[in-house]
Amino acid sequence: MYLRPYPQTLFLPYPPVPPHRITDLQHIPRSLPSRSPSARHVSQKRDETV
Repeated sequence: MYLRPYPQTLFLPYPPVPPHRITDLQHIPRSLPSRSPSARHVSQKRDETV
């Protein structure tokens, strides 16, 4: 609806981010804590198998 990005950039990061990027940024913090340990274990298992 807004022709100017200013009202949206007030609460968004300095570089204007598309809506799909915003949703990704919101999901990243939630998924990081759960994915990071599993990813580490997976990487270790891969190293062991190799």
